[in-house]
Amino acid sequence: MRTSRRLAVLVAAVLLATSCAGDADGGNDGGDGAGRGRAGSPPFTGVPALASPTVGTIDVAGDSVTAQAVADPGARDAFPADADVLFDVRQGARIEDHLAPLAQRAQGPMRPRPDLLVVALGTVNGLGPTSGGWDDLDAELFAKLLAVPDGGSCVVVVLPGVGPQASPADRAAAEAMRADMRRLVRSRPHTVVADWGAWAAEHPDDLAADGIALSSAGARPGELAVRRASRAWLDLVERAVGRCADA
Repeated sequence: MRTSRRLAVLVAAVLLATSCAGDADGGNDGGDGAGRGRAGSPPFTGVPALASPTVGTIDVAGDSVTAQAVADPGARDAFPADADVLFDVRQGARIEDHLAPLAQRAQGPMRPRPDLLVVALGTVNGLGPTSGGWDDLDAELFAKLLAVPDGGSCVVVVLPGVGPQASPADRAAAEAMRADMRRLVRSRPHTVVADWGAWAAEHPDDLAADGIALSSAGARPGELAVRRASRAWLDLVERAVGRCADA
């Protein structure tokens, strides 16, 4: 599996070169990263985007945990009312699944986006029995993702986290990915950290039995647990987005 993912990184480089060639012809300003998307991982569409491209653009790139959070009816309220918000959130999405879509939007012919990117990824890459754990290739892919938006765009990185009921392997992987993400964030200006792990560690009853998902498997009644956890996630992101003005 690692070999196939290394091939995916090479494919990403080819896609980036192709996109840059297109920019040279079309005069577009865009990001400097690219990658591949996975067929069969359709964007989450539970929350409609607000079409208002003249005010500013916010993209939310996330995975299964993010999908649960933004399914909350109040998800749109976590972002500025006058922004054009795109929720590109996919069940089971890996970091590499978001590289190509982000690059395509960053090099858009009309108005490259986003002005602000929320990245809530890494769970599928490093956590769970089928992930293979977090490694240097995952960190490399995350670095490529951070390089996609224009340097003047703010990026909010939501650090993954697990509850104390998570397996020892998942707790170790979560610490490794959080350390790598913090290190990479320090090398990119205009980047803000939102630490989901701190909340997850203190609220195990609002998480699933695996300590990862916002699920009805939690110790609290299912609907209440998901609602509490999703609101906590959205509040965390809302505060981080607010700090972008000073980043």
